[in-house]
Amino acid sequence: MVKLVDSTDRQLLKALQENAQIANVDLAKRINLSPSATHTRRKRLESEGIILSYETTIDRQALGYDLLCFIYIAMNAHQRDDITQFQHNVTCLPEVLECHHVTGEYDYILKVVLKKHE
Repeated sequence: MVKLVDSTDRQLLKALQENAQIANVDLAKRINLSPSATHTRRKRLESEGIILSYETTIDRQALGYDLLCFIYIAMNAHQRDDITQFQHNVTCLPEVLECHHVTGEYDYILKVVLKKHE
């Protein structure tokens, strides 16, 4: 179901995408609302499932992950149990940042970070 957001909600979402740690007072100033109205909107967007989470972006190279790879996977088995087991096994790996089920020649695209061995 598509949820309705107005232009103020869109401004709030844009500001949070740019800086999820912005203080409520600063966010309120940015979108021209009172802090209490801003807080109420933010909580509504969270409770309606429009804001799913707040994330931290990590510099992978600072942690020694020099390789960012996109891996294409074609599966032989397409039964529900096989797919569920594959998704579980892959998403448990800390190197896997994203796992997308796609159509076409491949079934999945994985976004993976790895350390080069010297």
